[in-house]
Amino acid sequence: GYAKTSPQLIATINAFYQETKIPIDPIYNGKLINKLKEQIRNGAYDSGEKLLWIHTGGLQGIDAYNYMAIKKEKRLIEIKKGKRLS
Repeated sequence: GYAKTSPQLIATINAFYQETKIPIDPIYNGKLINKLKEQIRNGAYDSGEKLLWIHTGGLQGIDAYNYMAIKKEKRLIEIKKGKRLS
């Protein structure tokens, strides 16, 4: 599903930002975090097991997504106004 989003994915991205203040893009990192949270809920990892996530960038995707979302009246990826992403 490259470049495909869902309301659930955008909700995950926004919740992750609210919780961590780390912006993530909807193409790569958002999908990774979404899947990782699903796997954790489903018991794919032992309690206390350490996981490493490397943020791979892609933050320009937020502006591109939001531009198209406004046109389609979809939910936006929420980031602090005035904060540079790159």
